[in-house]
Amino acid sequence: MPIIALLTDFGTHDWFAASTKAAMLLVNPSATIVDITHDIPAHDIASAAFLLRACVRDFPRGTVFAGVVDPGVGSDRAIIAARAAGFRFVAPDNGLLSWALDLCGGAEVRVVKNQAFMKPLLSATFHGRDIIGPAAARLCAGARFEDAGPVAGSYTRLAWPAPAQTERSVRGEIIYIDQFGNAVTTIGEPFRSLFLPGRARLRAAGRDIPLCQYYREAKEGDTLAVWGSAGFIEISVNAGSAAQKLGIRIGDAVEAFPG
Repeated sequence: MPIIALLTDFGTHDWFAASTKAAMLLVNPSATIVDITHDIPAHDIASAAFLLRACVRDFPRGTVFAGVVDPGVGSDRAIIAARAAGFRFVAPDNGLLSWALDLCGGAEVRVVKNQAFMKPLLSATFHGRDIIGPAAARLCAGARFEDAGPVAGSYTRLAWPAPAQTERSVRGEIIYIDQFGNAVTTIGEPFRSLFLPGRARLRAAGRDIPLCQYYREAKEGDTLAVWGSAGFIEISVNAGSAAQKLGIRIGDAVEAFPG
């Protein structure tokens, strides 16, 4: 079953997501299109990059990912196709793919130049519909990856805000806030053995926050931290929003202590 996973900042108020899907289905009517989300904040490339990284390995091998968060649409920025770990990707060359490709490793990247991978007429404001969608659909339908275009000499990579380990703690920052108000930190799997629920604590927004195993381990309305499903420590409020309660924002500092 050919799958295209679509990630955009289009929202659902306008026709943009539907038209992008229609362009895919015109090329590959048998494709199954999975919406990752269309609710990325407008032009927020870093949030899109994190979301793609968070879910890429949940999909079956062979999935083609199409990412459309494209503030540079119509400019000379390239559109790239990538291949890594059995997945293929199409997106603007603005860093959107960088964290997912880093996670997958060994990426081959090409610049989409082949006119057969695009609509005949291109809008300067809608490359999601006219290039990214059709290119993803052609790859999903079996087109050779090499035919997308020439090898990219380089591609845009967002810098990952790597945690810093000290003698007594690990310092990181908030990288993403989900719709529940959970604040995802950059403190991830390499540090899991250091921070065990019931012993470790975080320091964020001027508060000491216990690391728990699950949300209900804290009283309703209390702040806690947990190892989240994306493999990072998250700051949460049981039945509430940590972002709202603590005033946390992306980029805020956090520090984790083993206990």
